[in-house]
Amino acid sequence: MGILALIGLIHAYGIWYGDVLFIYAVIGLIAFAFRKASIRRLLTVAALFYAVPVVVGLAMTGLFFAMPGDEHEATVQAHWQPSIEAIAAQQEAYRSGWLGQTALSCYLLTSVLCGTVFYGHGLGLFGQADRVDQLLVVLAVWAVL
Repeated sequence: MGILALIGLIHAYGIWYGDVLFIYAVIGLIAFAFRKASIRRLLTVAALFYAVPVVVGLAMTGLFFAMPGDEHEATVQAHWQPSIEAIAAQQEAYRSGWLGQTALSCYLLTSVLCGTVFYGHGLGLFGQADRVDQLLVVLAVWAVL
């Protein structure tokens, strides 16, 4: 799990911020801690892992809709309906080879290839490719893998 976490951190900070390998490593450590637990304990913990985020999400949703009208609209405008300038700034922020047949190397190579196509150190097509162009990129990446 430690090696997976290290690879995940390198990938997240060096290639693509949306990495899941570190999260997989942490979940693997949590799962390892429960390897000798009884079925009853596993079901109880699973119910808690499921219920807590649901309850917190419902509470936050309720608090969001309980906001005064002006504050609610400002929050929606700022976070859920960004302006064209905010989108352009986000795109600009994004514009600033392992090969093999294993899942990990394919995952990492996909990040490198798509990063090269979409981020600024490559073609910089983030936010400019329509669905057909995206499908062509997917097919090209699959062909390389």
